[in-house]
Amino acid sequence: MEMLVVIGIIGILSAILIPAITGAIGTARDTAIRMEVDVIDQALAAYNLKYGDYPPDFYQWKDVERHFRTAFPDINDTELRILAQFTHVNDSLARCGGSGVTDPRTSSAFAHYPHAMDRAEALVFCLGGYSSDKKRPFTGQGGPLALVASASYPTTASDTDYQLFQFNSDRDNAFFDFGSARNSVIVVDGSGTFNPLGLAAPYAYSDDESVANALGFAQLPDPFPVAFPGVSELPVAYFSADNYQYALGSAAQGSWAWQQAGSKHLMNVYSPPGDLQDVGAAQVFVSAQQDTTPKSTLAGLPVVAAGAYEFVEPKRFQLVSAGRDNHFGGIFVPQGSGSYVTALPMFTTGQFYNPFGLPAAISGTPANLSSVDRYQDGYAYEKMGGSSPYTTRPMLDNITNFSTSTLDSDLP
Repeated sequence: MEMLVVIGIIGILSAILIPAITGAIGTARDTAIRMEVDVIDQALAAYNLKYGDYPPDFYQWKDVERHFRTAFPDINDTELRILAQFTHVNDSLARCGGSGVTDPRTSSAFAHYPHAMDRAEALVFCLGGYSSDKKRPFTGQGGPLALVASASYPTTASDTDYQLFQFNSDRDNAFFDFGSARNSVIVVDGSGTFNPLGLAAPYAYSDDESVANALGFAQLPDPFPVAFPGVSELPVAYFSADNYQYALGSAAQGSWAWQQAGSKHLMNVYSPPGDLQDVGAAQVFVSAQQDTTPKSTLAGLPVVAAGAYEFVEPKRFQLVSAGRDNHFGGIFVPQGSGSYVTALPMFTTGQFYNPFGLPAAISGTPANLSSVDRYQDGYAYEKMGGSSPYTTRPMLDNITNFSTSTLDSDLP
């Protein structure tokens, strides 16, 4: 009888303590992620103080080249040409290697691809530190790129110059210590299946492109890793205010299929490797503050002007962490369901917003999913005409540089 009483007491205590312990662990994880985001925010502020601008998020090449020519007035043009060889692709989403084109910036056969260096890779590239060599900030000693074994810095331009470089783990002048963080860098020795350069000698490359992402962006292996600075299993996404307007896509940027209006390739989102239902996609947020001087177009697309909403952090940037569940959530209905069938999350209401008034099933001017609140990603998917990939509300525990803690914590 006494044993039964003891067992009963243990059961009662377990029922009380286990949820409390679980909750405490979850809160501790939230706090750790909040601190990660805060430190990255501070690093970006320090970067801005030194260079007079925040780093580009690499959505548009013109922003990239303008930024680095301003930050490094004496930069060797070869540095930018090599970087462009990594980020420019042709109509088949292939780089310039073997094409005979040594500078894709000046060739009509190539264009900058918005996801060649994605919104998480851009943070590591820019905040990890540049070389003190004013002419070679990328490939000089301590810069983000290092020559592979037996290679020499190109003195004569070639269409494969970018293939001479690997990730440099020994960087100088860092704004954020990614060197001590977990990252996606692996040493390729020629014996594995992931060997982008096909070399027998070991070299350091990022393997975050070795697995396809949910949105079908081009897999372009490169020496640009993502980092997991703390308890998160997914990196923090960085969106520059310069390119918020492309969060829902863009008018046609060229004649190729991936450059057309309605193409998912033109959406400014971060899609990590994996299935959408498992990891989601990080998005830009709008605020509940109405824009008193709304634009008639957004990324070249006509919008419903009345009642348009401002973006959060309109002069700086947005940092988005997937939170303790390692899932961004987010809304993206793939092509085939209609152009721009997507919406942006609204902080702090948890509603979703589409400035183009699509589809017709959504009411409001502009289309504001007023019946969807508390970041109900799945329900919003269905309202936008798609099928929900989510069984929970994964966006609720996302942590950003503009939220107090989780998005859930700021809901009214």
